[in-house]
Amino acid sequence: MERLPAERALTAQVRAHTTITNRPQGVPPMPVVNTSNAAMKADRRPEWSQVTAAGRFRVPRSGGTFDRHYHDCDEYWLIYAGRAKVMTEGEEFYVGPGDIVCTRAGDEHDVVEVYEDLEAFFFEDVLFEGGRAGHLHRSPELAERHEVTGRDVPAGFVRRA
Repeated sequence: MERLPAERALTAQVRAHTTITNRPQGVPPMPVVNTSNAAMKADRRPEWSQVTAAGRFRVPRSGGTFDRHYHDCDEYWLIYAGRAKVMTEGEEFYVGPGDIVCTRAGDEHDVVEVYEDLEAFFFEDVLFEGGRAGHLHRSPELAERHEVTGRDVPAGFVRRA
């Protein structure tokens, strides 16, 4: 679809103000990032993007592990398969397909129990000034991945509306 002249001018203005910070000279733009084998991070994102990280994660019902962590940015998990109990903001929540777990910067979050293999897409927003990328931990013990208990779906499994 052809853009109107005003749209083209606005797009040019926006792009002119975009800071290009992370693409080495000679590397082509990448508006599509494949996250099948690796997350999108500073070295694997479009030049205009300031997203800290994005990608997929999976916690199987049998043998799954996870770590209780926090970030110096907000993080979102879009659950697209499975059911589980997660912890964020100091509370536990049942989640399933279509749920988005929204976690503020500094809040610890974790996968506590898995009832069906959990699959999700994560999105770590822009780092706050002076922020650190990646999983951050309040203690060395919390940095260790813990086994996530696989259980049958509890009778009281109810997701929030």
